[in-house]
Amino acid sequence: MTALPVSPSVAENTRFTATALLYSGLAAQIALLLMLSVQESITDAITLVLLLVIAFTGGYLGSRWPVFRQQNWLNRLYYGFLVSAAGMLFLVMALQGAYNWFPLVPGVAISGLGQGIVAMAAANTNRSHPVTMRPLSRTLWKVAGALLSIVVCLHIQGQFSGITGFPYAFALLLDLALLGALYVRITRAEQGA
Repeated sequence: MTALPVSPSVAENTRFTATALLYSGLAAQIALLLMLSVQESITDAITLVLLLVIAFTGGYLGSRWPVFRQQNWLNRLYYGFLVSAAGMLFLVMALQGAYNWFPLVPGVAISGLGQGIVAMAAANTNRSHPVTMRPLSRTLWKVAGALLSIVVCLHIQGQFSGITGFPYAFALLLDLALLGALYVRITRAEQGA
């Protein structure tokens, strides 16, 4: 499949937005997993965060295979956000009952895999174009977005007693992943890819 070349400003804006949404969701997911598991067991917290890191690395390295590299980077971003959203949906469903860390494993693994795919697709865009923002301001916006998502997710979770607020906080992360997929889909449609 051949795609039309994406203009420099659109490519850079899409890459920036995708990485900002990725870092926001990833940081908030780690904070929520730590908060959830520390309430129950510290070994659960370490296990789930390590699983997320391993799945993220697997998604990042797995998307380097030639089969995946043949696709347009916008398609890889789109599918990565959808896989991440599917993992978040598993997390929301797993937290509907009593707490047990084992049902969280598929959701953490799938969302980490999708986030790794997004990270690789966003990192491999064409960087030969001039950048519209300074690197420091881009980094500050990404950090501010990550901190804001952590604060909002922890605030949502804190409004409920026990673990009953966690599904709502993870649902916000599900919405962030779906927002990323929608943004990439709109960009892809505008470019005719």
